[in-house]
Amino acid sequence: MGTITFVVKGKKPRTWAIGQKNRMAIKPGTDDVKFINYYKGRDSIFMETYEDKKEIKPNVVPLFEFNPSTNRTELTINDTDKNLILYLTSHPDYNKKYEMSSPDLEAQKKIDGYSKIKEALKAIENASESPKAAAVAVLGFSYFTKTDKVCVAALEEKAFKSPDDVIKIVTSPKFPAREIAAFCNGIIKLSPSATEVVWGSDNGIILSLATGEDGLQKLTEKLCDGSQTGQVLLQEISSKVDKKIADKKAEDQSKDDEIAELKRQLAEAKKPAAKKDTEDVPDLPLEEAAKAYKEKTGNDVPTRYKNDASWINRELRKTDA
Repeated sequence: MGTITFVVKGKKPRTWAIGQKNRMAIKPGTDDVKFINYYKGRDSIFMETYEDKKEIKPNVVPLFEFNPSTNRTELTINDTDKNLILYLTSHPDYNKKYEMSSPDLEAQKKIDGYSKIKEALKAIENASESPKAAAVAVLGFSYFTKTDKVCVAALEEKAFKSPDDVIKIVTSPKFPAREIAAFCNGIIKLSPSATEVVWGSDNGIILSLATGEDGLQKLTEKLCDGSQTGQVLLQEISSKVDKKIADKKAEDQSKDDEIAELKRQLAEAKKPAAKKDTEDVPDLPLEEAAKAYKEKTGNDVPTRYKNDASWINRELRKTDA
């Protein structure tokens, strides 16, 4: 004989009683909603089954009680009490105010939760080439002023806490990733009076806005309305975003090349100073040169060069190299 545990969701009261009065459920095999109750040891939970059996009375469902060892308010019952299990799983509060619990169910909930988080993180990763763009779409306009690292951290935190919300926003066909990227990169911006959406390069008007109207939302609606104007505008924005990204990459590469050259120059500067060019050393007189040759080589100057001071000095320089 095993047991099954039901757990109150959210709150953790010391005791909690399930409502048994006037509770209804759909009767299997029909579309009819019928009154139900708990009849210990019986097959059916539907009250109409016992209308002609006045001696059969419903039983009171035991209280849910707080369990300090699990830190939950729960009701554990024998798995042989089929009527109670059926009643508890058919009750309209099931999975709303309480739920069934077991090691496997808890493990599956965790697995499902992790899967949702992974899905949310992946959705964010694929949504936009700009972390700031995705952050603005998911978290709000305050992220326009944040760094990419702050945006990434906030997005991932949101994915862990509310993966369903992130997935819903990011996978929407109207997710304005490229439009937001344009805002973030200065390609498109709001006019100082916030009454127009304008090009960042020359302040040319793209859309006019009513007082209090959301510029980004209005732009997104225009781009998604299927009109030729919207399609042309989207293509122009996409082209400018692509160019901005390419320029950024080129700029980063240029900086990398500059850093590499500085590192090379620094390494060169750290090398030991070269020895003084021996060409700057004046020739020794013949007698001193011959003596120096003897000291350096251990041999006398060859007979044919005994009187050739230039040759002896050249040999001394070779010896010093």
